[in-house]
Amino acid sequence: MRTKRRLGIGISVATAVALAALSVAMVTPIVQQAGAQIAPIALTAEPNSNTALSFDLTVPTAPCVTETALTVTGNAIAVTPLSLTVTDPNTLAVVLPPTTGLTLVFTVTCLDSQEELVTAQVSREFYSIPVTKTVEGDVPADATFTVNVACIASMTPVAMTSQSFGPSAVSVMDPISIDLAFTAAGGTSYVFGYQASDCTITEPGNGGATTTAITPATVNTDDPGVYPVSVVNTFVAVPTFTG
Repeated sequence: MRTKRRLGIGISVATAVALAALSVAMVTPIVQQAGAQIAPIALTAEPNSNTALSFDLTVPTAPCVTETALTVTGNAIAVTPLSLTVTDPNTLAVVLPPTTGLTLVFTVTCLDSQEELVTAQVSREFYSIPVTKTVEGDVPADATFTVNVACIASMTPVAMTSQSFGPSAVSVMDPISIDLAFTAAGGTSYVFGYQASDCTITEPGNGGATTTAITPATVNTDDPGVYPVSVVNTFVAVPTFTG
């Protein structure tokens, strides 16, 4: 009797093992198929401006048919675009807030012709130069100011193994010269770039200010990041004498 009981237990265990193996064999292909539906594919994000954090996004293989959606993170924090234009299911244009952090990660999701989920993702680095204008003293209300930011590619980057943060073919990575316009109210405007650069900041139009202080007057962007610049104009009233 004891032998029969052991035999019965052995048959039960063998049956359970066989059923478990069959379950794994049946489930594994389903998991693999589900994974294949969300396989990441290529995505390009080409900058199209030096004064806005603006990009043209393209899914090169054009698999998207419907339900195209974009998510963006900067420094691993979700970013709400200032504007988003979907030209077609595989082509988008997006403008991000100028204070968005690094690194940018763009993720496009859509459904393909088989109504399966497609995911395309790319990351981008950049540098930003926020130029803050401050006006002090008895400034004329109609005074205007022009600050120029001129950047050329660094010949000997200090901290980078590569000069480029992005594709070398991007035209906005060429030498740039940007004029930023300000009124007597001052404020902050931005310049963006996508390669290690040496930049010079000048003020060709100081609105008739007595003095101008630019700090710093030169910036080296060997690393992606934020490089603030302050431009202070001071107006000193000239005393008048009568008699």
